[in-house]
Amino acid sequence: VVVVDQDRVVGMLSARDVLKEVKARLVETPIGKVMTTPVLTVEVGESIDEAIAKLASANVHVLVVVDSTWPIGVFTHAEAIAARSLPANLRGLSVERVMSYETVCLDAATPVHRAASYLVAMNVRRILVVEKRDLVGIMSCLDLVACLTEGT
Repeated sequence: VVVVDQDRVVGMLSARDVLKEVKARLVETPIGKVMTTPVLTVEVGESIDEAIAKLASANVHVLVVVDSTWPIGVFTHAEAIAARSLPANLRGLSVERVMSYETVCLDAATPVHRAASYLVAMNVRRILVVEKRDLVGIMSCLDLVACLTEGT
């Protein structure tokens, strides 16, 4: 985010800045209260083409790849762009072939400050929120900005 003061750029607010502030404030709000729902998913066995189409039609940044109800990865715009260059016959393969395995799953009761610490330490952009092995939400830095602005 570009920070301006009377039409003059005075700085930048990065996702990392937000994470540091959440950690410093020790925000105890459970991530289940700030997560985004519903989460759009794609089954692990669906094709790359199906995942690309679903991502495009949903107008979201990420699909969570699930094996039944358990999240096992994510399929983002980056994977979709890379996959579009594959030959048509390869795009019929399972989305598992191109998804990102770099995910963090935390329970919905996890405090926000701890989730922010995971985001920084693991260098990931989002946390998949689960309850009893079921995906119930997703939390990104944008959710944390809302958490700070609402005073939670």
